[in-house]
Amino acid sequence: MVKAKTTANQIMDAPRQTYLKSSVASQVQLQRKIRNMQFKGKHSLNKYILEFEKTVTELKNAGGKVDDVEVISQLLASMPDQYQSVVAALDILFSQANSTVTLDFVKSKLLSEEQRLKKTYKNEDSSAVFIPRIESYK
Repeated sequence: MVKAKTTANQIMDAPRQTYLKSSVASQVQLQRKIRNMQFKGKHSLNKYILEFEKTVTELKNAGGKVDDVEVISQLLASMPDQYQSVVAALDILFSQANSTVTLDFVKSKLLSEEQRLKKTYKNEDSSAVFIPRIESYK
């Protein structure tokens, strides 16, 4: 990488240019990964959010510039239809006062919705099937 370089400046710049190129490739790969991420509900939302944030951190460490608005919008875009009411509410709130909508606020609202959905499905499951209690008579 540095054999053909003749000046100290060229020698110092050669590794930067080589690794910068791979860093750009990493950024593209990580941006694509973030855009393709979808929460499918197979695991907890908390686990998904941790994986999402890990990928965002990797992108930033690779030199990518990602602002909070983009991170929030990508996270909300990755939510399934069950979360659309929360996504719509956050969108309205964001359009009115975007300074109050932080990533932590969005995560909190999404996790609250996950808990609400779990309770709703649990109640629907238990009320949908009525199993009579059979007592044994002696």
